[in-house]
Amino acid sequence: MPFAFVVATEQRREAAEARNGAEQLVYQVEKFLEENGDKVPADDKSNIDTLVADAKTALGGDDTEAILASSKSLMEAYSAVG
Repeated sequence: MPFAFVVATEQRREAAEARNGAEQLVYQVEKFLEENGDKVPADDKSNIDTLVADAKTALGGDDTEAILASSKSLMEAYSAVG
């Protein structure tokens, strides 16, 4: 296989994994907030809602780095309350 083909395939795989991970995280966080939102402090909930919206915006595009960055921020905030 040509090297360029292998690199392109690897990039597509990484992008798909980033997208899938972000989609799963958004679903998990939304479900958590739906079930436990009353137990989460208002400031934290507002912050997480903003980060979920940011992740969804990133998922609407093709920038893998933006998807990864928004997922990381969301995971950190979610871990702090979850």
